[in-house]
Amino acid sequence: MELLVVAYSSLVAKMEEILYRFVMLEFSATQKYSLASNSTCNVEDAGDL
Repeated sequence: MELLVVAYSSLVAKMEEILYRFVMLEFSATQKYSLASNSTCNVEDAGDL
């Protein structure tokens, strides 16, 4: 029974690690996208001026 608990807890820890990495990857991707869109907006504003 203890072995089952240990295996389950390690599985949960692995899932949390994968989920955390996925969230951080997604967050960094959206950050880069927003930075890129902001820079293009700034270029367009400069062109309008």
